[in-house]
Amino acid sequence: MAMNAGYAINGSFGTLYEGDTFMANCKKVEAKVTIDKEELKLSSTRRTGFKSKGVKGEGTLGLYKVDSKFLERVTSYMSNERSVQFVGQLLVVLDDPESLGVEKVLLKNVKFWEVNFGWSLDTILEEEIPFTFEDIQISSAIKGDSTKAR
Repeated sequence: MAMNAGYAINGSFGTLYEGDTFMANCKKVEAKVTIDKEELKLSSTRRTGFKSKGVKGEGTLGLYKVDSKFLERVTSYMSNERSVQFVGQLLVVLDDPESLGVEKVLLKNVKFWEVNFGWSLDTILEEEIPFTFEDIQISSAIKGDSTKAR
């Protein structure tokens, strides 16, 4: 049976919150969880085994530049010997009204590591801000049968 195309999620219904603040200038969020692994050569077989060793979270925010918030956050660590690196939380929400539900993912212990700045004539300025996170909580997941009619 074919997928009901109406269930495909439209990213235009995604929202991002930093703490309790809605980030209206966000145009893209990419995050990934990677399980670190080590290859193991196993006796009596040609196959390679794998052992998990840890896990990490990384991502990137794509923003329309509307203020200097991230520039100040990241560069304060360089310009002030007594500053502490910013640590926060990001709530990533997907809420397409035609989908099978709402997805809410909280990224915890978020740290921003670099910021680019400058400008170019006749260009809407955007920022790509890489980050890491140390924990994740899925408070709402999208579930259902994508082949069923409404």
